[in-house]
Amino acid sequence: RLRSLRGRYVYADLCEGQLRSFLPRLGRVRGDHQLGLHVESPSSFGEDDRGHLYVCSLEGAVFRLVER
Repeated sequence: RLRSLRGRYVYADLCEGQLRSFLPRLGRVRGDHQLGLHVESPSSFGEDDRGHLYVCSLEGAVFRLVER
């Protein structure tokens, strides 16, 4: 659903909380950059059957990422 993230791997550092993404390409990484989003203590990511992307926080919240 998020066209800007299609084909990208989304991740975050637990302590920093900044969401990032990159394009995985046969043994290397391209286009690693910050998404401009911060989640306190991000612990995992998920995708539902509609293609919506979620990030869970150890603080208890679950966020759905949406286009702006």
